[in-house]
Amino acid sequence: MKKSILILLSVSLIFMGCANQRTMVGAKFGVNLADIGGDKADSFDGKTDFHGGLVGNFGICDNWTIEPGLIYSRQGSDYSDSEYSGSYDLDYLNIPVIAQYEVADNFTLEAGPQFGILLSAKDEFSIEGESFEEDVKDNTKSMDFGLNLGAGYMITDNIKLSASYNLGLVNLADGTELDDIGVSWKNNVIQVSLAAFLKITPIKGESED
Repeated sequence: MKKSILILLSVSLIFMGCANQRTMVGAKFGVNLADIGGDKADSFDGKTDFHGGLVGNFGICDNWTIEPGLIYSRQGSDYSDSEYSGSYDLDYLNIPVIAQYEVADNFTLEAGPQFGILLSAKDEFSIEGESFEEDVKDNTKSMDFGLNLGAGYMITDNIKLSASYNLGLVNLADGTELDDIGVSWKNNVIQVSLAAFLKITPIKGESED
């Protein structure tokens, strides 16, 4: 009986400590260095674009936090060949759920899954100086999934700089013709971001700015 009471008290103390962690919400914007890798992807050269959206930052226990987001992200890749060149433009609404561990003051290592909802897919290309645009959403998977790995640094109590690499795990090409020729394309994106946060719940003993 005494052991049960001690265990219950210990668990209660742990959760009481966790309950005092900080909660923040904010906006995040940055640069994408996007590319498409995989089989039959040799002609892709990568492209530079942007991302932006909303993020939350929730303290769990000790040095652990969870940072979910709702991010609009422009991805895809430029490509070129001897006879033509173009850009494969993919717009996603990404939902990352990132676990963060503070390894030093204000510096975190981060990892977690990311789910993507395809908003649009276009192939813009030119042949012999003439430009064309084709909607290729029907030939692109409507859902994407990948793994995010990265690091972050809190410049101030409210401003965070971060860098991450998203490794796509799903073949984004969709269609019988593409399957028949062995196409397997996956998103690869390096992101450099700046986030501005508003504190909702400060750590106990910490005053809100």
